[in-house]
Amino acid sequence: MKRARGDGERKSGTSKIAVDEADVSTAPRRHFLARTAGAWLGYGVLALLATWPLLLHLGTSCPGANEYKGNILYAETPAGLWNFWWFRTAIVDLHQSPFQTLHLFYPHGVNLWRNTSAPLLGVLGIVLQTILSLPLTFNLILLANLIASGLLARACALRLGASRSGAFLAGAVFAFSPAVLSHVYVGHLDLISTAWMPAALLLFLKLIDSPRLSRGVALGLVLVGALYTNQTYTVYALELLALTALVSWRRLRSSAHAVSLAVGAAVALVCSVPFIVNWMAAEGGGARLANPKDLDLFSGNLVDFLRPSFMNRALTPLFDALMGPSRAVPQEATVFIGFTVLGLSILALLRRATATRAVMLGGSIALFFFLLALGAHLKIGGLVTGIPLPTLLETRLPFLRDLRVPGRHAIPAMLGFGLLAGFGWDRIGSRALRFALAAALVIEFFPAPMPLMTAAVPDVYHRLASDPRSFAVLEVPFGVRDGFGIMGKPDSRQLLGQTVHGHPILAGSVSRTTKELWQALAEPPVLYTLLQPNGPIRDWEANVARDKRDGPAWFLKNQVLAIVIHPEARNGPEEGYLQSVLPIGKRESFPDGTLLLWLADGK
Repeated sequence: MKRARGDGERKSGTSKIAVDEADVSTAPRRHFLARTAGAWLGYGVLALLATWPLLLHLGTSCPGANEYKGNILYAETPAGLWNFWWFRTAIVDLHQSPFQTLHLFYPHGVNLWRNTSAPLLGVLGIVLQTILSLPLTFNLILLANLIASGLLARACALRLGASRSGAFLAGAVFAFSPAVLSHVYVGHLDLISTAWMPAALLLFLKLIDSPRLSRGVALGLVLVGALYTNQTYTVYALELLALTALVSWRRLRSSAHAVSLAVGAAVALVCSVPFIVNWMAAEGGGARLANPKDLDLFSGNLVDFLRPSFMNRALTPLFDALMGPSRAVPQEATVFIGFTVLGLSILALLRRATATRAVMLGGSIALFFFLLALGAHLKIGGLVTGIPLPTLLETRLPFLRDLRVPGRHAIPAMLGFGLLAGFGWDRIGSRALRFALAAALVIEFFPAPMPLMTAAVPDVYHRLASDPRSFAVLEVPFGVRDGFGIMGKPDSRQLLGQTVHGHPILAGSVSRTTKELWQALAEPPVLYTLLQPNGPIRDWEANVARDKRDGPAWFLKNQVLAIVIHPEARNGPEEGYLQSVLPIGKRESFPDGTLLLWLADGK
């Protein structure tokens, strides 16, 4: 087998699993750190390049864009910042559970167990916020997730026998794939926490080679960590383990394996009980379920797997001209494999010398999750064939019905493609060709510059923070949103404003609400009118009579004393309507055009 000179590669054409350099039990700690320092540095540099120019604004801005070509993306960056703020506020300041809040959807509040709160990250955020600002906390955790994903995917490739350079490539393909970076683009911090999947795979591979109780316990804890970060990735991790077990079933038949896996399962189950019980209890008001059409809307098709991501400013215009623009939701249907990765994967699969358990595993992972990423029905370009696919069955199974975004399966698929690409890389002996392939991969994958959202807030929020009274805030435009729908005109920047003023707000944006809460949000006077699809002009006469009669009493009863009219709503129908039905006692104007209305509370 031909090898690149000086690469220090292992022979990967044998079924024997190579010694993992990440296994500290076989090397002194200093030696392990020295040998992995280059990988840490390499992935750190790639993380900074992929998120550029974030490095220049670490303490003031975070990745996120709320719009793409005129279409609203509903960026989650403000919600992610809010989650960190709320965990600290709830636990440190209010001494209450962070999984229930009256600060959103006031006065009803909302259960956050089914929200994408990433509680494990929230706890880490509490620690970091003691010395760091909120945006810096967000950014450092984001970058750490990208680096950890690369390192753990690399460790998996090393365990399976890849060379150091091939393993580094495997980690880079997984951690910085367009499927992952598309979620950086909109600030989905929980979905950027992809490291749990290769961590589970790595521990399972080690357990297969040498079953130990400690490895079973560690595997169980990793699954728990995934559950308390992103429940979708827990499912993906379990599917990864099942695929690995099928490929390696001949080596899993000993009693030692059974005992280690049983211990791991017990640890995972015991630690998961609080989450599972509360998660199921959060459906008490009747869970809102996804529209079956979402399974096709939020998924890729055969064309999209060959279409560079919407973030790629160099290649996307060319491919849009050749194929026509994609009609999918961009951040949820980015499933681009990469021509370089695809070519290297094919090379690994075609070379009979590499037809080992490692390549079989990588190919199985890539194919399985590739099929699931296609959605409920096979689509080719704009044609929905109606041919059912495995996702249709998966989302009908208990506990899996919330997996309404099949396109996210592209993320674990890229772990499989990354492993294949790493072994394909090891088949190439020419340094010049390797350099060309690395350059092509950078061009295909990297989206820089990454759009940033400022963490600075308008002056009106600082004015609200300066008022010592306890009151709630209504903001216009007004709207509410969960993962299945919207009412009114929701704006997640209001969550960011709350991290400054700290008062309850009537608006809100969470992943899941119950049917009961969703109906209750539109019942109060005035709010019902503002949430109408066409604004307060619809049924004006009927609404104005009701709101004049019941509105003032409801607002005063619930201490909703402040109304913020943002510049885009100034002199609009909502502002005029509110001033006509509510007793306004004081008005304050701000240089940016914001208007703050204080209700006359009779005091």
